[in-house]
Amino acid sequence: MTTRRLGRRWLLGAAVLGAVCLIWVPALIAIPYTQGPGAAHDVWKRPDQGWEFIVDAITESRNTQLGTSQAALQRAQELWAGPPATAVSVTLTWTNGPFLVPVPPGGRRPAWNNVRATPTAALEWIVDGHVNSGPAQMIGMLDYTHGRATWDIRNRVSVAS
Repeated sequence: MTTRRLGRRWLLGAAVLGAVCLIWVPALIAIPYTQGPGAAHDVWKRPDQGWEFIVDAITESRNTQLGTSQAALQRAQELWAGPPATAVSVTLTWTNGPFLVPVPPGGRRPAWNNVRATPTAALEWIVDGHVNSGPAQMIGMLDYTHGRATWDIRNRVSVAS
């Protein structure tokens, strides 16, 4: 095999590897933001969604009010400061439209007219905490850009499960 032919194979291999990386690297970046209620799914199977995430993240991260988990947790703890709901943690989630709010066994169910959370943007902070002395569960959702509550378990009178 000549040096020229070997060089072409290396170049072809590098081009194929570069194309694979170009297609799936955004999906790898998006995967941690798809771990929660209402999150987009199958990002690994659909690499185009990885690119969609990159566009959403760049677009929404400009002039955001809650750009860090510390800022989001502080805002959540202000809004859900105590009885009945207390915020414990926040998770930035790349949402995929309205979703049914999950309720763990023994958790507090939202009122029948509040069981669906509707994100106002692609990136939302999911707020987990406790309702009274119940188990950890989703108690709210904060808009990543503006810092407003977009869903609250306390709205519309919740009922015990």
